[in-house]
Amino acid sequence: LKAQLNEQQEPSWMLQEWQLREIRYWLNVAQERLSAFQDVATAQALLARADERLKVFQDPRHLKLRSLINQAQHQLSQVVVPDYHGMWVRLGTLDQSISSLKFLNYDHLNVTSTVPKKIVSAEASDGALAKVWVEIKSLIKIKDFQASTLEHVLTQPQKAHLVFTLHLLVEEARWAVLYQNPQVFRDSLSSLRRWISTYWVQDEAYHQFMQTLDGIASTTFEATLPDLTNLLSEMDQK
Repeated sequence: LKAQLNEQQEPSWMLQEWQLREIRYWLNVAQERLSAFQDVATAQALLARADERLKVFQDPRHLKLRSLINQAQHQLSQVVVPDYHGMWVRLGTLDQSISSLKFLNYDHLNVTSTVPKKIVSAEASDGALAKVWVEIKSLIKIKDFQASTLEHVLTQPQKAHLVFTLHLLVEEARWAVLYQNPQVFRDSLSSLRRWISTYWVQDEAYHQFMQTLDGIASTTFEATLPDLTNLLSEMDQK
């Protein structure tokens, strides 16, 4: 009779053991999804499933674990998930607005050119020299060429390279949003601001660009997530 009872009870015990291992697997996946992808929805679903399974057992030994699960569920319900899709779209709009920016040139350096007095007198007395001077004067925009203005003297290939760099930085920031990498995201936007502040005219288009950039940079990128490792530790004690 005892052997028959053992045969009847063993399948039930084995089923419960298998179900406990399954619960631990759910909790582990929930932790992995949170830490790797900030996937709050999946973590909540897995915790709810684990709690329902433990509830069926009606075993007082699992009360502490269920309490911890309920605490984690409450914490997850308070999490504000960053709007990654919105950031992706706004970065795309920012990328398109790069074409509206204007490079700095001599007209924006607030410097003037003057005609030397000797040349003026020569221009008045010698028609040939005057003609040469008119051609030279058309090429001269700055009287005193200061070292601080050297960075603004750019060739067309250099300008094309700078524009390409801006597009590349925006794409890098979008990649960071896609893979939820906050460090790359911040570094890309910081570099973007530095390049534009150095080589582009601070006109209305510039200020609109910077306003959009600042809005994206100030968006909450990382959510504060609960740690579920205590649930796994509690299960391991069973």
